[in-house]
Amino acid sequence: MDTLLSVIIKTSSHRQRRREECERKARRGEMDPRLEFTFQLLMDATALPRNEIMDHVFEGDMLDEINQLFLPHMKTKLLWFYQDMEEANPEPVVDPNKPSTSRQLQPTSSRQNLIQQHTYKKKLFLTDGIGVPLTGTLIYIYRTNSSKQLPEEGFQKDLFCGIIDSKNVGLVTSIQRIIEFVFMEALAHPSLDCEDDAASCPMVKNNLLPNLRSFCSVLKGPQDELEYWKKRGAQFSQIVNQVSSMEVQMTILCLKLAHAKIIKDWRDTDKKITFCYNEAKDNAKFIQALETKCHSLYLDDPVKMRSSIMGLLQTVRLIHSVSQFYNTSERTSALMVKITNQMIETCKDYITCRGQESIWSQERPHMKEKLTHCIILNRVYRKTYNIVKAQPFLPGQHQFNFSENYVFGKFDAFCRRLMKIIAMFDLIDDYSGLFQRRMEGLLLGDGQRKNSVGKNGREV
Repeated sequence: MDTLLSVIIKTSSHRQRRREECERKARRGEMDPRLEFTFQLLMDATALPRNEIMDHVFEGDMLDEINQLFLPHMKTKLLWFYQDMEEANPEPVVDPNKPSTSRQLQPTSSRQNLIQQHTYKKKLFLTDGIGVPLTGTLIYIYRTNSSKQLPEEGFQKDLFCGIIDSKNVGLVTSIQRIIEFVFMEALAHPSLDCEDDAASCPMVKNNLLPNLRSFCSVLKGPQDELEYWKKRGAQFSQIVNQVSSMEVQMTILCLKLAHAKIIKDWRDTDKKITFCYNEAKDNAKFIQALETKCHSLYLDDPVKMRSSIMGLLQTVRLIHSVSQFYNTSERTSALMVKITNQMIETCKDYITCRGQESIWSQERPHMKEKLTHCIILNRVYRKTYNIVKAQPFLPGQHQFNFSENYVFGKFDAFCRRLMKIIAMFDLIDDYSGLFQRRMEGLLLGDGQRKNSVGKNGREV
């Protein structure tokens, strides 16, 4: 007992010395900035004063675990819960056989059975997030790269922290707000340091980013292609106007007279700007010609759309022959995929009445007719493509020929699903008609047959 008491006293005195040392450094301004950042985060999340935060930290012996977050190959995350925790206050057990004095109350039966009183108290503690359920506020800090020590200067770049209020806001709502207003904004507006990160991760830059851009581009329609080139042309038009201004021209003249070495880089940049401006302007004209043919993709149903497919594909073939940008199979195939995607979206709107109905809420014959129109549109689209491809082309022009699986594969898969829906409707109609008729030998007509069937079932 004495040994245990001495250990408790030593531990308490050690904690007290560490706390006094920490407070002394804070008063002198010598506190570790990483620890100061952590304490400030806990103060902001819990609205507790600094001395109470220090009480929780040293009573829970959190300082060593917090420091492990800053060391290499140690902890990568810290989770704090600040919530009401149940505390058991032991009550002295009264012996009913012991005679009571005049100042001692006689114990009642409820008093004898009540050994502990449970109270609830706000507590800040470290957790792994598994053993104790979250009922209050969660404070988290984590770092994605623990291969090196967290520096005292600029450590905010490597730390991610936040607060989740599950009681007043809600767990799901808090996470949704963090994703929407923090992570999505960070992805939409990357910092200038992203270029350095991309240079240090060539696999991400060379493999992931091109595939991601290609995936996002093919999900859009031809109208987005036109908007892209219009926006790009307007941006480079502003740059060209600025470059042609008197101030810039006089600056370039001064650099030439001074024989500055940067003039060579400027000439290369000027050529690139001029090329991009002309490319955007020409492509905007080509896509503008395509826009008039694409109106049917956005405005008409699959039945009316069939008549405009021939003119649309002939325009694409002309752009492929004339444009310096779209004269490759890859770029023209990407444009064709966008046309295919818009056809599929129009078919979906046609089937669901622009999202107002489902296939089950509409009359089945009318629904089958709509699905058939979409399937016929795909057949006409592919047939028209083969006709345009077979048309003679002038010498020196590129042949209008692409990967049919890449261009039509998504539409074919969509039509296969529609065929399965039609087959399911036919199956429902067949069996519905069968069960509406009472055919001899199919239904149980008398009790004797019921008994024989039941007997055979029991024997089996």
